[in-house]
Amino acid sequence: MGGRSNSMANATVALSDPWSYHHNPGALAEVEKMSIGACYENRFLLKELQSQGLVYVQPLKTGVLSFGAQSYGYNLYRTYRIGAGYSLKLSEKFSAGVQLNYQGIRLSENYGSKNTVTAEFGILAKLTENWKIGVSVFNLGRAKLSAYEDDRFTTLMRLGTSYSFSKKVVVAAEIDKNVDYKMRFKAGLDYQVVENFFFRAGFAT
Repeated sequence: MGGRSNSMANATVALSDPWSYHHNPGALAEVEKMSIGACYENRFLLKELQSQGLVYVQPLKTGVLSFGAQSYGYNLYRTYRIGAGYSLKLSEKFSAGVQLNYQGIRLSENYGSKNTVTAEFGILAKLTENWKIGVSVFNLGRAKLSAYEDDRFTTLMRLGTSYSFSKKVVVAAEIDKNVDYKMRFKAGLDYQVVENFFFRAGFAT
């Protein structure tokens, strides 16, 4: 979710911004201002491949509170989730966050729907002023989708790093492992050309 993440091939587990709600709840601890975001994507101009996302981040005296939602698909096939999270700076070098989601899948009127609660955990380590490492695990408990062949909602594990060469140039690299698929490598570049204008690019296997 989010234009920055999509344009950097989603190599964003070690980046901190309001959209970290959808990528690494541990990175949200570095957000210092109340933020609201909305995202819409329509791949290949097909309504069947549309996705929407929302996020609300509220820093507190201690920690950061967050809420978000995501939806993908159309009336015959739709996945969705809505949840809340809390993030906290454990020290100057480490931040952590947790998130609980109510999520589900709906397959037309004939097949019905399945809903469950999933959990996510994330950590962000600030090794130097410019170098960060992020880790997140989505669906920690491997929530069950159906009894048939032990079918479960997917679990996704992400490990990545980001390095700021200056206030204007950030590069990021990441590996992720969906338990149902092969490991992937992703990398991205974020370059601030002028104030409020960015050039971004990414690559993923």
